[in-house]
Amino acid sequence: MSVRSHDVPRGKGRRADAGRWIRRHPVKTALAIVLAALVVLVVLWDWNWLKRPIQSQVQLRTGREFVIGGDLDVDLGRITTVRAQQLRFGNADWSPEPTMGSADAVELQIEAWPLLRGDVRLPSIRLLRPRVLLETHPTTGEGNWVFERRGGRPPSFDSVWIHDDDLRFLVARQRTDIRVHL
Repeated sequence: MSVRSHDVPRGKGRRADAGRWIRRHPVKTALAIVLAALVVLVVLWDWNWLKRPIQSQVQLRTGREFVIGGDLDVDLGRITTVRAQQLRFGNADWSPEPTMGSADAVELQIEAWPLLRGDVRLPSIRLLRPRVLLETHPTTGEGNWVFERRGGRPPSFDSVWIHDDDLRFLVARQRTDIRVHL
């Protein structure tokens, strides 16, 4: 008994044709699946998913609490731009002030390729309304800007742009309290 194409139920014939096409073109099929997955990823991706891992890495490397309280956004490229809102960086354990620095917004440019070697290179740092407290320990004189070395090399940067800054420098032993607004 011969079966003609018009005798085959419509859905089964198409599925069989699709199965044959997939078997004949596995590379094209794989590329189509990867492309579809990338489209779904781009549509659904939210950079805020990376806030916790970033906060953990900063805390691990500095020994200080770091919080990204607002949105996180990234533009990928050879030089990747990272924008974050409502940041707060913890102070040294010995300080009565819990926050060493905060900013309403930060924009960092990061060179992507050096990151693969573990080098953090920042061509540009832009800070909007940062509040910074630099102070020395009352007895040892050590600055709160001195961090424990906890792996990795310190980042290098080329330029810093600051808008509407409040800087406070406090030296307890000498009773010095300098406040600067830029």
